[in-house]
Amino acid sequence: MRRAIARAAEAPDSLPALPPPASAAPDAGIVLNDWVRVHGDDTVTVQINHSELGQGALTGLAMLAAEELELEPGQVRTEFAPADAKYGNGLWGGQFTGGSSSIRGEWERLRKEVAAARMLLIEAAARRWKRKAQDLRAERAGVLDPASGQRLGYGALAAEAAKLPARRRVTIKPLDAMKIVGRPYPRLDIPDMATGRLRYSMDVTLPGMLVASVARPPAIGSRLKHFADEAARNIPGVHDVFAIDSGVAVVADDFWAASRGRQALDIEWVTPGNAAALTHEAVYAELDSALAQDGKKVRNDGNAKAALRKAERIIEARYRTPFLAHVPLEPLNCVADVRADGCDVYVGTQSQEDSQDTAARLTGLPKHQVRVHTQFAGGGFGRRLETDFVADAVQVSRRMARPVQVVWTRADDLQHDRYRPAGAARLQAALDARGAALAWFMRIAGSELVLEGTNVPYAIPNVREEHVEVS
Repeated sequence: MRRAIARAAEAPDSLPALPPPASAAPDAGIVLNDWVRVHGDDTVTVQINHSELGQGALTGLAMLAAEELELEPGQVRTEFAPADAKYGNGLWGGQFTGGSSSIRGEWERLRKEVAAARMLLIEAAARRWKRKAQDLRAERAGVLDPASGQRLGYGALAAEAAKLPARRRVTIKPLDAMKIVGRPYPRLDIPDMATGRLRYSMDVTLPGMLVASVARPPAIGSRLKHFADEAARNIPGVHDVFAIDSGVAVVADDFWAASRGRQALDIEWVTPGNAAALTHEAVYAELDSALAQDGKKVRNDGNAKAALRKAERIIEARYRTPFLAHVPLEPLNCVADVRADGCDVYVGTQSQEDSQDTAARLTGLPKHQVRVHTQFAGGGFGRRLETDFVADAVQVSRRMARPVQVVWTRADDLQHDRYRPAGAARLQAALDARGAALAWFMRIAGSELVLEGTNVPYAIPNVREEHVEVS
């Protein structure tokens, strides 16, 4: 390994250079459409409608934009798009990030939006030079007239381009003309990440902001009966203690004071009578019992049962998967600033739409008065599709009439996750005398969510898959 690193160091041209640290835009930029602004230095800012959770979506989408605008990815600044229906997921609608949909969803849609901006810039140059647009081309952050050698940067053309009507027909690059897509390129956020400039929602501070920690019930379905808060209120820095939908909130000057106040609470919960019976052993017993039943047919190619009866050899296996927490590296947190005239939410979320809806519902404000400021998130894995931590911050801020940051502890995150469902599976494979697969039988017990990935991609002539619902 050391020799490999040394060889790479001796051949720097073999490694892509890191992009320079992101610099502030030289000006506000000129808007060409809902996705693209052009600046005087010929760079562009592109609205990114997906969240950056560490998966690299921001850089991947910037590369798509750079491809269509004939820029290097480092010449594309990115902004998280506000909560708005026009920035919905390109695959499924709704403004959220999940299911590995960022590139798949925007592969065509974002490229078309950016290509439309490119065509406006070319048209602006054509009108200035009194040339036909088809005789010009975009090249190196500007528009070139190959016949005369004239060139104008995007910044010089943006004001004229912004006045032109949007093009109805937009042409995107064919695959064989692409210069950036398919090449390795360093992530655009690495310099800011390495120097501590990258801002997560945990880093957000607002004037007058308080911090809250919420004591939550010990079991699903528990409800608050009574709490005594005198000791918590005596902790220096604690401002208030009160109940919200998810538990008891302790609001303080900082997280340390809020956490100490929470530990000083005396809370009585009413826990469902069956809570003690809900153990891993009980869950597995229910799943195993379900596997002994015939299931609902999910797939039935050929006749797997007949093939199993005739098989020279049968291989059988059983699998169990437990309830699993998502455990993103950055604990769940959110900053909310609720006022009479609006609400601002600062959060690393996977669903801007649901975050906005949650805040609007809890405040009674119309959606257009709720602004979601998407922050970088330290992992998500689906957990940040939920908005329970957004609801905490909105409720506490509304009560305090001040900006409030709610921070979950790691214990909160583990105990109150929206877990991946437990499941069990029984699998059988029928082999002929040569060891070739004749049949595949699979019965799965669990939530319908466990059916994802059951489409076996192998050329097996007889396949039967069944599902027994256990929820």
